[in-house]
Amino acid sequence: MSSIIGYMAYLYSWLGNSDIRLIEDPEHPGPLCQALLAAKPRRAYILSNAGRQVTGGYVKHLTRRLNAHGVQSSVSELEVDLEDPTDYREIYLIVHRILQENPPGKYGRVYHLSPGTPAMAALWIVFSQSSFPARLIQSSREQGIRDVNLPFELEARNLPGISSLLSRLMAEEERGDSAFSHIIHSHDSMKRLISRARKASAFDIPVLVMGESGTGKELISRALHNSGPRKDAPFVSINCGAIPRELMESELFGHVRGAFTGAEGEHLGAFRQAQGGSLFLDEIGELPPDLQVKLLRVLQDGEVKPLGAAKPVATDVRVIAATNRYLPGEIHGGRFRADLFYRLAVAILQIPPLRERREDIRIITEHLLNEINDEFRRVDPQWELRTLHADALEFIDTYSWPGNIRQLSNTLKQAALWSETHIISREEIMDLLSFTAGSGEQRESREYSRKADLRDELDEIAKTRIMESLERNRWQIGNTARDLGFSNHQTLSNWMKRLKISYNENA
Repeated sequence: MSSIIGYMAYLYSWLGNSDIRLIEDPEHPGPLCQALLAAKPRRAYILSNAGRQVTGGYVKHLTRRLNAHGVQSSVSELEVDLEDPTDYREIYLIVHRILQENPPGKYGRVYHLSPGTPAMAALWIVFSQSSFPARLIQSSREQGIRDVNLPFELEARNLPGISSLLSRLMAEEERGDSAFSHIIHSHDSMKRLISRARKASAFDIPVLVMGESGTGKELISRALHNSGPRKDAPFVSINCGAIPRELMESELFGHVRGAFTGAEGEHLGAFRQAQGGSLFLDEIGELPPDLQVKLLRVLQDGEVKPLGAAKPVATDVRVIAATNRYLPGEIHGGRFRADLFYRLAVAILQIPPLRERREDIRIITEHLLNEINDEFRRVDPQWELRTLHADALEFIDTYSWPGNIRQLSNTLKQAALWSETHIISREEIMDLLSFTAGSGEQRESREYSRKADLRDELDEIAKTRIMESLERNRWQIGNTARDLGFSNHQTLSNWMKRLKISYNENA
């Protein structure tokens, strides 16, 4: 095998559970290490969904083992974030990007089929026969490393189908991108967020968008709707924190004529107004406890009962909720229902604050200032276009922006309006910001930043729920997976591995 592959090849492989478990086994180090020891490629790209700590530990052991055997292959770990390691579309998009970003140059590609899920192996075959040709290998304890030669009949019969699959997946990706194209960003955290949002948009599931005030939660939510299967139906937005308590139930669920004093006609309510489309519930954390119960019932039953009506009315909407509150903490404090949280948070998108993605500040500033100039020019054709002095731009780059994009936009608009010249100075920006120092938005951002990491809090909630279900089902993985709504037991096992839930915890 080493003479077939050898130094003139780049090897690509997933990191599998067997690799992690067997890395220190002197007799059989696992499929991936076995392949590298035999093939001795110039470079090995290891794709891993096991987490940074596990992956880093494995690569350290692997490199030491390779060096002990005189193998000088360069090893690159590529940490990926897979929601479901059996999801063909998700795996395809990630691997396609990796292969594009890591061309082999004059060296050939080799795909290792053995580690990972069957879906991962199947897509290596798809790529090898279409857009990224490569040699295929597999490994086993008994037979070592072998070439995988596809029968000619199989290749000829399936290539049209493969090309169709790739074209469809890329078209889906491009359609998704078009709905999100107006969200200006370059930072990796936003790229990951939009990638997740694009995936979530394709499925008719509730989404919870979390983040500080001014980060663009409604913008993301509208993009979710516009790229999803309900894009041709209404998108209805309702702010749960801006409507008086006594009117909220009617605004959500509607009322019939005469339901209360002043109800002179029928009101459909947000759910029925959004029929067939999406309902955006902004500031969901502000919803009073009694209405949380009623909202939960609507989500469970798929029907609303308008105030004063004798019978409920069936409803068909996709709910996208948003909050600037830290809901895990609200649950812990008894201010938000855990069961409603689980209903709303089938997919969670957390938007990072602007201060955590400073690479985006300049391009967003330029975009916003162009929009402001266009807006003012429409009102006044003689409007002299405003620009920012270099010192002003430098200050904007380094400011913390506690009010995020909304604060940045408002500051630029005021600066453009009040500036004495067409060049906005650093001092003018600083003077405008001095009025908002200590504002509610700034206090909120400081409070939000003091919270524990959201992922850790959500993991604790998930671990508790999984443990409860495991106990209830006497640690039967298949039954527990169905109880929790997972598509298969492998997904549950992956969650258990990530949350460090071991089978001996039932002892």
